Amino acid sequence: MENEDWIICETLHTVTELNDFVELYNVEQEQIQKRTFTNWVNAQLGKTPRGQNLAKNSIVALKRPPCLVVDLFNDFCDGSKLLDLLEVMSGQRISRERGRGMFQHRSNIEKALAFLKKKSIKLVNINIPDIIDGKPSIILGLIWTIILQYHIEELASSLSFDSRQSSMESLTSLDSRSTLSSRSASSSPVQPRASPLHARFRVSAKKALLLWVREQCHRAGCSINVKDFKASWRSGVVFLAILYALRPDLVDLSRARTRSNRQNLEEAFRIAERELRIPRLLEPDAVNRCVVDALPCESFVAFSDNRESENERRHLRSIPRIPAAVRAAGSSTHLCVFVSEHVTVSVRLIMDACDVDADVDVRDPDEKSIMTYVAQFLQYSRDLPLPEEDMQTQYLTPPKSPSPINLPLHYTPAISASPLRQATPDRKAQEVTCWLAQAYDELLEGWDSTEGESYSERYHVFQTFLVSFNEQRRPIMPLLTAMRRSPKLSDEQRALREAWDTLTEKLREYKVELDRSLPPPLDAVARWLLRAEGALAEEEGDPQDHGRAADEAKEKQELLKVCLEEMPQQVKTFQSFQNLDEYGNMVVPADKMEELKRRFTGVRVTAKYHGIKLEYREHRHTVLDLLGQIRTKLRVWKRPYISPEAVRVLLQEWHELVNTQELTSVLEAALHKLKQISEKYSSKSALAADYQHVSQQVKQLEEDTAVVLEEVTAAKGTMGRVLSAWDSYSDGLSSLQAWLEQGSAALSGPTGHRPAVTSDSVAEWGSRQAHLNEVGNFLIESTDAQSSRSLAEELRRLNMHWAEFVKKNTFDNVTEPGADVQTRTQDPQGLIREATLILKEPLETMAGPLRTYRKRIQIIMRKLKDVDVDTLAPSPECPADQLQKLKLALPNVMQTLLDAEQMCMELQHSVSGLDSRLAELLHWETEARELYQLLRAAERQQHPRGQDPRARVLISRGLQLEGQVVTEEQDLQVMVMTNQKSSPVRYLHASAMQDRVRAAVTQSQAS
Repeated sequence: MENEDWIICETLHTVTELNDFVELYNVEQEQIQKRTFTNWVNAQLGKTPRGQNLAKNSIVALKRPPCLVVDLFNDFCDGSKLLDLLEVMSGQRISRERGRGMFQHRSNIEKALAFLKKKSIKLVNINIPDIIDGKPSIILGLIWTIILQYHIEELASSLSFDSRQSSMESLTSLDSRSTLSSRSASSSPVQPRASPLHARFRVSAKKALLLWVREQCHRAGCSINVKDFKASWRSGVVFLAILYALRPDLVDLSRARTRSNRQNLEEAFRIAERELRIPRLLEPDAVNRCVVDALPCESFVAFSDNRESENERRHLRSIPRIPAAVRAAGSSTHLCVFVSEHVTVSVRLIMDACDVDADVDVRDPDEKSIMTYVAQFLQYSRDLPLPEEDMQTQYLTPPKSPSPINLPLHYTPAISASPLRQATPDRKAQEVTCWLAQAYDELLEGWDSTEGESYSERYHVFQTFLVSFNEQRRPIMPLLTAMRRSPKLSDEQRALREAWDTLTEKLREYKVELDRSLPPPLDAVARWLLRAEGALAEEEGDPQDHGRAADEAKEKQELLKVCLEEMPQQVKTFQSFQNLDEYGNMVVPADKMEELKRRFTGVRVTAKYHGIKLEYREHRHTVLDLLGQIRTKLRVWKRPYISPEAVRVLLQEWHELVNTQELTSVLEAALHKLKQISEKYSSKSALAADYQHVSQQVKQLEEDTAVVLEEVTAAKGTMGRVLSAWDSYSDGLSSLQAWLEQGSAALSGPTGHRPAVTSDSVAEWGSRQAHLNEVGNFLIESTDAQSSRSLAEELRRLNMHWAEFVKKNTFDNVTEPGADVQTRTQDPQGLIREATLILKEPLETMAGPLRTYRKRIQIIMRKLKDVDVDTLAPSPECPADQLQKLKLALPNVMQTLLDAEQMCMELQHSVSGLDSRLAELLHWETEARELYQLLRAAERQQHPRGQDPRARVLISRGLQLEGQVVTEEQDLQVMVMTNQKSSPVRYLHASAMQDRVRAAVTQSQAS
């Protein structure tokens, strides 16, 4: 046979001989299909009718002897066997005409064709005369239509889970090309157990059957990649793998490697027929045969795509193709000349590529015959009684999340949205959530089922799902809209929103993937469209982070500008794309090409006015961002104050923002620019509808800006008054405390030297005490709770001290007016003793104690300066020699007090700086908390985009402040330790300040 074929190929030199060769191939293929279809028809006619209608007429059915088709082309000429086949396959009784005349034959065939048309089965070019004449191509086409629609399609519908009801049932109604989905329920007595994948996503029955085969090979551990129903089956291993998956006890796959292809095929067909009772529809020769395409010169690349060797592929691609001009010439001289020059070498290349010396000739068996035979195995697997734990789920995977409830049969969201449905809102939310989860799983299944397939098939599956989903979701859109407006959601509503967001995000992801996976150069065009559409996208809601929104609007303006510059080239690329492959097949679906065309138009039209929208959006968000910044500062400036140092920090910040950065001036300029842009809306007809809304927004921003600017000015005045009151209070409090302590010490001295306090002096200090209370009460109202309690307690102790001092004091009207506290006789010894006691007192290095201590030293120093040494005279208490020593000691005491006062001033300066730094750190904590709340709100509204630049700046500043606080506190400790050794003040302490610094640093780190 091989030598004969080679001789035939060597002698092909003319168009006539080539046509003869092709005709021989067609006849051979026709005979294989005839034999396969004949065996299939006889196998079906030998079965008991499946329909319930025939069961009622079982007596009639038993009386009719089993039919047998001997010659497929001739036995259907009278129409009776055709009607028998349709009755068996459909399960319905079909009336027929009795008799052997031409009229009866024609009537029976007409009824059979009408029956098929009634089931919405398309019959293309199948006419009654052709069937009567037994025309082979018509008979084979008719039988194949019946096999496909009544056998393979129905079996494909079983490839789904028994326990799962499809939530996308209406997909089948959209499948205009799937005749199975459009048949009435009565056309098949077997109800589908679930919505089949090929019905849900318009995946063909051929594809579903191929996926089932792949699953069986996977179960059997077979690594062969089954791509089709042609060359993949030549070796017979796939048949054996299916048998092993169904009955592992019957097949030893390891032996298949040592057998020839014919032996594997024979073994598989023998086991299937003997053990599984599957009729032998095929012979090994039908699978293992030599085939050349109808027009070899046009099919070489198709052959080469199936070759394992890259050398073979290059070898076959070298075969010349018939040019289009030559093909158009038909049988003219040009075609004859070309064929005569190339046919001989072409056929030789085919034979070489197909390796005629091998066990199998060519790798292209008849596809329809193999599909028909494989369907028998699927029928067997469907009827196979397996244990529940081993029950096949075909190629599908279980739902990723079990349904919380059982949905009604053929559920759609319109059921939950219907006012007639008696169910609680939470129950309806659960139902819709379950439907969304199932739709999500189906989307994944449909997408995964097209992995590795052509772009057209994947696009078709996705669009089928999308159209049905968009149609079914309409009734629940009001529910979702109302739910998004609800301030508080139940657990069921939150689950529904999560399911909805998950599904819509996956749909968006797949849409983008379909764009990016377009064949070149359309993939670059689609990427450009995605960028342009991203720049033209409308703003969703009102974002919390207006600064980022303004930056994004500005970036989109730049992006839109670049995209518009690139648009002419992209349009040219799109228009020049040839949407046909070398075989004349459409590469990209027409719907997708139309979609791209519409998107180009949308970009062109929208871009004309969207630039104004983006400009307005940028400046509006700029104004809102500036208002937000100032309002944030106003909240800090207007809140209760903590300390005078904190107020100084706030005033310094006010001057930095208003005077240095000119934030208020920037706000006014941005608002003026926004007003100018808003006027463009009135001059553009496409934007006129938004003009009123834009005008209202601008007017509101003008009002808000005026209020904010007024509050900024008022905040400065308030902080100035608070700081002035705090300075006055601190100075008055330390002076009054020093005077009271000095007076109390003097009153506790010897009776003979007890001072007298004049009424003028008491009146003066009384007015100071009253003013101090007035200022203190103002501060109590202006500070936070902790500071307010401290001030109130401080005033209470001072007022008690004042009342006790006035009560104990005795008035002397003879003393000179204007003197604070004077003794009847000068007592320098008492002053020196008092100074010595003051220097021995423990002193805490805090602002308040240092201020009071320094005031007391200043009072003693003034009294010592008032002592007239020359007027001092010896007395019994102070003899002359002691008086002389006293005169010599007074300057030393003054110098010691001066040194102590100088030390207190230096400590005050250091403590004041540390207090200011602590106030800055506390202010930083407030800013950090507010920024954290702002970022949290932004994250809830949109996806996080990494660390915010403001957060980085704030963290850096916080670390810097912490370092400064710790360093200055350490410097203060060193100063205290040094002064303890050298200064006259013996007992200096800094433990309170140390504890305060430690607590502040710990709190800032926790922030």
